[in-house]
Amino acid sequence: MSIAGTATVTEDRAVVDELWSPFAEAWFPEGRDDPSIRLLTVEGVSVEYWTQDTGTVGSLVQTLKAALGHQSQPDVGSHGTLEV
Repeated sequence: MSIAGTATVTEDRAVVDELWSPFAEAWFPEGRDDPSIRLLTVEGVSVEYWTQDTGTVGSLVQTLKAALGHQSQPDVGSHGTLEV
């Protein structure tokens, strides 16, 4: 996924408290008061996404077919764009 937009970085401790979880504790062993914690907020304008329908092996086969000239591009999934 690719998101285009404007990003801001904050240290809002109220939001850190709201989002804190045991998963976050694994990344920040000093806890929710760790001074290195930052929050990234993205105000999105558009989103581009890709899905993989063929699995890892199928994707490899499709890529090899394209590389060998059996098809113009690998057929591994779908792609789309959303305006937000």
